[in-house]
Amino acid sequence: MKLRILLTIGAFSLAALAFQVHAVVPSPSPSPKSSPLPTSTPTATSSAQQDTVNQNLKDRIEKAIEEKAQTVETTRKKRAIVGIVERVTSESLSLKTLQNTTETIKLVPNKTAMLQLPGLQPITLTDLELNSFVIVMGYNDDGVLEARRILLSPVPLFPVRKEVFFGKVDALTTTEISLTLRTQEQKILSLSKKVQFQKADGSRTVRADVSKSIEVFVVVPQVEDASPSATLVRILK
Repeated sequence: MKLRILLTIGAFSLAALAFQVHAVVPSPSPSPKSSPLPTSTPTATSSAQQDTVNQNLKDRIEKAIEEKAQTVETTRKKRAIVGIVERVTSESLSLKTLQNTTETIKLVPNKTAMLQLPGLQPITLTDLELNSFVIVMGYNDDGVLEARRILLSPVPLFPVRKEVFFGKVDALTTTEISLTLRTQEQKILSLSKKVQFQKADGSRTVRADVSKSIEVFVVVPQVEDASPSATLVRILK
């Protein structure tokens, strides 16, 4: 009887001990699932890197070209010419110099500036009429002056032979004047686009004041190999 009681008590104790151990040791909980890291597509990454490399290379080449051009520009020989316009095209000018030589001037789009003296007002190629006096500055390029700046002068820049004609006006248009000279010779003279009309006292007047039969004198600069054009018509009385 005592043995049975002891066995019963021992069995109960073992069961209680097993329950306590089970309560103390926690059951393993499932570990949280981590989200997969985004991965880049090898092809897209490679293409973007190549575009960056190409752009950097292009920028470096353009910078090197610009620096080289600036170096060449500063080392080229500067030159200036004063002359009279003999010929005008969209690409070049021909000038007659004081030394009676002909110089070819190269015009460079977006680089050749044209200005009117004395105020340095911008002008265009159409303002450079024949027999105009100009100052050209630029760089010597195999014997040809590559123009960077052309200054148009309203007055002669060196002595020029002039002819003066006295007579009565027969007709006057925007481009020419017809005279009967004191010798009774008929003379037709071309007018410069910038011809000046003056009263007897030298003050300015307008074309309309130069009427038929009025007596005038006309000044025509003589430039070799260029068509003479009158630059001044003055009323005598």
